[in-house]
Amino acid sequence: MGGLFLQICRERLEANTSKLLDCLVSLSEEEIWNRPNSYSNGVGNLILHLCGNARQWIISGIGGPEDVRQRAQEFSLDASYPKAELAEMVRTTVREVDQTLADFGPQLLVTERTIQGFPVSCLDAIFTCARADRQPRLQ
Repeated sequence: MGGLFLQICRERLEANTSKLLDCLVSLSEEEIWNRPNSYSNGVGNLILHLCGNARQWIISGIGGPEDVRQRAQEFSLDASYPKAELAEMVRTTVREVDQTLADFGPQLLVTERTIQGFPVSCLDAIFTCARADRQPRLQ
């Protein structure tokens, strides 16, 4: 059952990545970093945030490499990366997430890790990143 959970999460992450990259391609360089007001973030900031979350929760939180996330920078950067670089960042992050999940033993889903200073089950950490697409899996 745990193996099926990991497979479904990997499929959802792949599908969500495809949708994200399709949206990114449709935007101009200027639109990516546009902030409608001072309380909003640009698409580029949100992409940095998604990559930061995936790295923190899955790659570091589950896989074990040191967490070097600088969350505040994800929201403070402005026009820091061109569209092509953001797209490559997404692809690289998702490849690393996918590899981490492929290497992860389903029996470890119930183990706890400390992520963002809180104890979290591995299952919850993975679900946190994969839940964006809540559509049922079609056979």
